[in-house]
Amino acid sequence: MSNSPSRAVPGIILAALSLLSAFLLFQVQPIISKFILPWFGGSPGVWTTCMLFFQVVLFGGYAYAHTLTLLPRRWQGIVHGVLLGAAIAMLPIAPSEMWKPTGAEDPALRILLLLFVSVGLPYFVLSSTSPLVQVWFTRTTNGASPWRLYALSNIGSLVALLSYPLFFEVHWDVLEQTTLWAVGFGAFVVLSLAGIWLDRSHAIVAESKPVEVVDKAADHPGWLKRIQWVLLPALASCVLLSATNHVCQDVAVIPFLWVVPLSLYLLTFIICFEHERWYARICALWALLALPVLFITCTESSLREQPFWTDFEMMLHNHVEPVLNRLTGQKFLLSNIDLTPNFIWELGWSFSAMFIACMLCHGELTRLKPAPRRLTEFYLLMSFGGALGGLFVSLGAPHVFTSFAEWPISLIVVSALACYILLRSVLRVKHVWEWLLVLILAGVTCWIGWELYQRGIVTLEKLRELMKQKDMPPAAAMYGAVGAIGLCLALLIFRLVQRGRMRPALVSLTLLAVYFTLGLFAMSYLGFKSDDKIERVRNFYGMLSVSEDDYESGGQTLIYRQLMNGGIVHGMQNLDASVREEPTTYYGHQTGIGKALDSLKDKPDARIGVVGMGAGTVSCYAKSGQTLRFYDINPDVVRIAEKYFTYLEDAKKRGAKVEIVVSDARLALEREKSQQFDVLLLDAFSGDSVPVHLLTQEAFAIYDRHMKADGIIAVHITNSYLVLAPVIEKIAEASGFKMTRIATEAEGDHDSTDYILVTRNEDFLKATPPDLLGNETELKHAVRLWTDRYHNLLRILDIPQNTKDSEE
Repeated sequence: MSNSPSRAVPGIILAALSLLSAFLLFQVQPIISKFILPWFGGSPGVWTTCMLFFQVVLFGGYAYAHTLTLLPRRWQGIVHGVLLGAAIAMLPIAPSEMWKPTGAEDPALRILLLLFVSVGLPYFVLSSTSPLVQVWFTRTTNGASPWRLYALSNIGSLVALLSYPLFFEVHWDVLEQTTLWAVGFGAFVVLSLAGIWLDRSHAIVAESKPVEVVDKAADHPGWLKRIQWVLLPALASCVLLSATNHVCQDVAVIPFLWVVPLSLYLLTFIICFEHERWYARICALWALLALPVLFITCTESSLREQPFWTDFEMMLHNHVEPVLNRLTGQKFLLSNIDLTPNFIWELGWSFSAMFIACMLCHGELTRLKPAPRRLTEFYLLMSFGGALGGLFVSLGAPHVFTSFAEWPISLIVVSALACYILLRSVLRVKHVWEWLLVLILAGVTCWIGWELYQRGIVTLEKLRELMKQKDMPPAAAMYGAVGAIGLCLALLIFRLVQRGRMRPALVSLTLLAVYFTLGLFAMSYLGFKSDDKIERVRNFYGMLSVSEDDYESGGQTLIYRQLMNGGIVHGMQNLDASVREEPTTYYGHQTGIGKALDSLKDKPDARIGVVGMGAGTVSCYAKSGQTLRFYDINPDVVRIAEKYFTYLEDAKKRGAKVEIVVSDARLALEREKSQQFDVLLLDAFSGDSVPVHLLTQEAFAIYDRHMKADGIIAVHITNSYLVLAPVIEKIAEASGFKMTRIATEAEGDHDSTDYILVTRNEDFLKATPPDLLGNETELKHAVRLWTDRYHNLLRILDIPQNTKDSEE
């Protein structure tokens, strides 16, 4: 009877370990963020510090796994067992209140120490598990392929990603979540010890057999392959994060939309590493599918604006449409093609492009897999590449670009990769297929050129006109395209001279290379949006833009200046001198905040606090002698409000005092002495990324400390996707407040609004009864009191599963 376990036993144990470790790894970050956000706020320093910590520890875990496998096998289990014991001794991961900041000190060091003490060692051990499990599996199953275990670990990550907001966050507060996580970590330690025992048992058996001589040079990857192990995951990471920024801020500001690209990203890992049949055997098909999808996604916003697009549509209408209608019996209209009729289509194109791009990157990565003996090095360099891509988009791009330019750049680079894959596949074509491919490509080239010339789409006159246009493509792009085409032809001639003959496949290769060069040139030219914004700026918090628009009203042309944060309006001003001091958008006199501030017009010493500055529209209400104190975390918002809008300057001219605090509002209010506000406006909840730490019972206790006895807290709850009213009502009830609610419809330059006014001022409540439209969304279920330990956006999402029908 053999001393080694059967092959099935280690497979089951190690598969469960791989799944559980990835699940716990993905769960710990949202758990710990619930502690950090209320304590340290949402400043860039906080999020950058957290991201860098987890990236460094993740990379450290992979480096540790690689180093551990270099030790003698008898020591590997001992070292890892000691580390597991130390990690479980760190539980629970809930940080102590002692880590809460006490002053205005730089939070970076305190956050790093908090993370290191609470989750550092457990996260480090979890990070090292995936490569170690695959090493143990290869050893204990006598060389079986370990790559499916990596696919399994990504399934665990995907389950964790979806289950946290859908299940764990719904049913338990953050302290209860840490307890559940600790139980899971205990199970992880047990499985890890079982894995160590399996590896050690196999080592004892292996020591009794003759030592196999391994030719290390035979499977040496070389530096070129190692560089690809870094660059491919870096590109995939760039695609993921740039797609997330694009769809969540440029396309649709919808809560939880970021889950979709991350899920697709993990899905591509699962597909590619599950088996070669999903990519390696059909890589040319994936590349062929990628080219049109990536091209359309990158250029669709500019294509319809080009003169040649109308000519192209008419050619389809005159020649393709009749044939298509005759064959299908349907009525197609190809004279007006809209590739993105609404934002759903645009999301579909973006998600499709992102999925295919990651399939190419991860698929090519699987083609470069090393021998199992080198898998720890493979994963180490993969993690390094993923971290590089993440750092570029998260930290580098906001300082380099004023828009989300990394999205079209990523698509262009992936398109170049798809072109390379197709050219590589053409070189593998043999015998008669070479001639057939040449004939097809040559015929298509001649036909396209003739049709374009005959239809007048490409003529010498039009080329001359193009050369005179001011919006010509950059010279570098033009010369690059010409140079690339020339290089293709030069290589073709070189191979002909060198060999004295030429494979037909090389002609096909040259023709395709010319096509691809022109396609990439077109993507570079059309893929970057140009607009007439007065200013566009980007930083950690997103992208701000200032624009001017003309509106016709009563036979007059009115000019409005508007501030946008992504797709959300953050303020607008009529530039006419006679009305520029009148409030617009969400802040009119008929709104909840308008009524609250109008109640102060006879109080010359009134103090008004505003969380969320926008364009500074609320300044319209400030009278002589009154103080207006703004809190905004984004310094560019303050700069733009002062530079492009006159609300703040006009308030000062009227004799009001304007104070601006650039900080996370909750942290600033927590550290300040009581401001004795008559009105405090909370205006930071219009987008998809709601700062929940401003909407908890503990946060309202801070606000209450800054209010006068008859003060009013005005909460702006206008939101297209979240039903915030029950949250505020629950907190107000628990905190001993009374409230009234004012909703208004859009009219003229005033948007529809919804405000809840929280106060103990009985006179104000009598004078301001609830005024609703009757179409307010109501939830089916009662909302649990939001605290720093428990808050859940999913339960208040405006979806049929949560809300009552209008007939109920």
